[in-house]
Amino acid sequence: MKKECMKKVKMMLTALFLSGFLLLPNAASAQPRTFPGIMDEAFPPFRGQGPVTEGAAKTGGMIVGTAAGVVAGFPLGIAGAVIGSPFNRQREGAYAGFMMPTLTGQVIGQYAVGTAVWLPKKILFDAPRAFFDVISAEDQKYRK
Repeated sequence: MKKECMKKVKMMLTALFLSGFLLLPNAASAQPRTFPGIMDEAFPPFRGQGPVTEGAAKTGGMIVGTAAGVVAGFPLGIAGAVIGSPFNRQREGAYAGFMMPTLTGQVIGQYAVGTAVWLPKKILFDAPRAFFDVISAEDQKYRK
């Protein structure tokens, strides 16, 4: 009896998983760029800090955001489609359900990975550079 129950649970989970593949293409076409610029640019503390810092932030955001989208966004996308179905808004519900954890994961990933590169850059590169720039500016003032 226990094996039959497990078999039914596996069958239901497989059906749920496969039904999500039917919803995802529709969800992607529903709102192609609702969040313009979020997925392909670094957030404010890392923007303009050089290619290494920006690249690390973007990469961390994409990795964590994709993982969050796959793990949490897939079931939430299905739930959003089910909730939106009485209002004939399955695509928007699926898209919103999938994108919420994806974008949250991207923000967390950018700050986690970006800060790990940004902070040593500020301490080891920008601070000494600013210090010696001030000293050289003072030197130039007294040499005139």
